[in-house]
Order: sequence, then C-alpha cells, then structure tokens
Amino acid sequence: MTEEQGNRVLESMRRFDRAIGDMREDMRDMRERVASLGIQMTLVRTDIAHMRGEVARLDHRLDHLEIRIERIERRLDIVAA
Repeated sequence: MTEEQGNRVLESMRRFDRAIGDMREDMRDMRERVASLGIQMTLVRTDIAHMRGEVARLDHRLDHLEIRIERIERRLDIVAA
C-alpha cells in the first residue's frame, strides 16, 4: 500500500471515528431526554391521581348535600311532586 493510500485510509478512519463520536453524543442527549420524559410522565400520572381523588371527594360532598337538601325539603314539606 502506498503512503497516499495509507493517508486516505487513515483520514477515512478519522472521519468514521468522529461520526461515531457524534452519534454517541446524540445518543447520550436522547437518553437524557427520554429520562426527562419519564419523570414528566410520572408527575402527570401523580397529578391525575390527585385530581381523581379530589373529584371523588367532591362527589361525596355533593351526595351528602343532596341528602341534606332532601331532608330539609321533607321537613319544610316542599318536596317536589
């Protein structure tokens, strides 16, 4: 192999090494983004669970208020027909 061919091969290998380095950096960035998305999804799920709990509490309060209103209406003899 001539020196010129060796230099071309060496330069090709250097470009290949740089490309692999760039891909590794991109993969590292993608891993960080995926991890961040995982954390954000966990937070969203937690928020949804809290909202469901709050809706359940509100439903319970409304049911209780409905029972109290019906009791008041019966006492006042204003029950709807």
